[in-house]
Amino acid sequence: MQVLGFGVFLLGVYPGAFVDLNSEQLAALPPRRQLRVVTAGVWHNAVLVLACLVLLWLLPTLLWPFYSSGNGGASVYFVDPVRRLRLA
Repeated sequence: MQVLGFGVFLLGVYPGAFVDLNSEQLAALPPRRQLRVVTAGVWHNAVLVLACLVLLWLLPTLLWPFYSSGNGGASVYFVDPVRRLRLA
């Protein structure tokens, strides 16, 4: 298939992409091959989503060497509003 052009765009905050194909070449293909060409973008999006989900699931394991626990503290200062009013 000859690709005449391609591009990416933003629709609000959602990214998108498109490919401009030679429609004469596409029409010359058998219907099953046409379906494969037309759905290629959807297929690759699904594979990309699955890969990202696996990476997200593995992220704690991958970042484990960089975790640090038990090496710090926190201090919290509470203000008693009733006592503060009496002092004023």
